[in-house]
Amino acid sequence: MSDDETYHLWYWNFGRFAGRGEYVRIQFIEAGVPFTQEKDNERITRRFKGLKPEDEYPDQFPCLAPPMIETSKGFVICQAPVVTKYIASKLGLLPKKEEDKWHAEQFCATVADLVSEGNAGFHGFDTSAGYGEPPNDKTQLAIIQDVFNKKRLPRFLNYFERVLAYNGNNGFLFGDSISYADLSLFICMRATESSYPDTVKQLKSTLPILFKFVESIAARPNIAAYLASPDCKEPRGSSMM
Repeated sequence: MSDDETYHLWYWNFGRFAGRGEYVRIQFIEAGVPFTQEKDNERITRRFKGLKPEDEYPDQFPCLAPPMIETSKGFVICQAPVVTKYIASKLGLLPKKEEDKWHAEQFCATVADLVSEGNAGFHGFDTSAGYGEPPNDKTQLAIIQDVFNKKRLPRFLNYFERVLAYNGNNGFLFGDSISYADLSLFICMRATESSYPDTVKQLKSTLPILFKFVESIAARPNIAAYLASPDCKEPRGSSMM
């Protein structure tokens, strides 16, 4: 990381609500690199939901929604999987091998798919619904949750188990050191256990490598200290957030 470059995270500041911003935060935590966070929700709303935010930020590339990283050099980028890869490139958290870098991107796209499908289990197909808003069609929601719990979630978690096994069950997804993909999986699993606890409990005994991995990441010094601190934002128990 450049000595004179700093990072500012834009994400909704709703108390101890983790959300997708946690995928970004955890990288700074693991790397021991300081960062700042936007705390003014009105400013965030203006930037991402205003009719013409470019009037206030004319020199920055338009970003649709947080999480967004803004560097001290004025560079901005959003979309959690893209932000995490960008930050990883700055903090030394990319896999070492070229092929692993591509597979890590593939893996993180799969994590994003799980988050999206799991979120639909709480809001149906209304992608405009806020995290705390109930769905309009409860019958539709029940069908989505049933399919997700019985078919989709087991398939995703089994895939994660297979990737960890493919790398030799050494505690990492790629190579012999931690990468942004490991951190993304860790946060995804925290959200999944919070949002779908019964299904995860049923599957846990069939996925020993995956849950050993979750425990090992949680025990890493910087992450363990963060999880025990008042700064740690917890998953909300719904919406994969």
